[in-house]
Amino acid sequence: YGDDHIDVWIVPHTHDDVGWIQTVDEYYISEVQWILDTSIRCLMENPKRKFTYVEIAFFKRWWDEQTDEMKDNVRQLVKNNQLEFNLGGWCMNDEAAAYYSQEIDQQTEGMTFLLNELGVKPTVGWHVDPFGHSAATPSMWAMMGMSAW
Repeated sequence: YGDDHIDVWIVPHTHDDVGWIQTVDEYYISEVQWILDTSIRCLMENPKRKFTYVEIAFFKRWWDEQTDEMKDNVRQLVKNNQLEFNLGGWCMNDEAAAYYSQEIDQQTEGMTFLLNELGVKPTVGWHVDPFGHSAATPSMWAMMGMSAW
């Protein structure tokens, strides 16, 4: 490639705060359930599509509303590497003000759900909305088995 070559990566994903301007319920009802319904349907329609999801608090709520057939479809999307879970925490926590035990607890909650229901353990510490960075976070993520952030 010449000096003028640029690689562009497009990562279909979403980030939905688990309670910020709206309550968790308001976010879920007005946005999140539709994002997940649409994304999962689009993945099922085209095996070349991929989607990355992060906030497990919302995903678990959506998951609990699904039929066994849909859950099996989602498991297959995960197996096909079409649906990927990054970070894997209950939420994408703020780094600037969170105490490490809070980060560990919420990561444990989300990652336990993913392992039990989908058999996956995230390896990418996706964090697009941290409100500052903690020096401890990359070390904690590495200890949780993540290899990229």
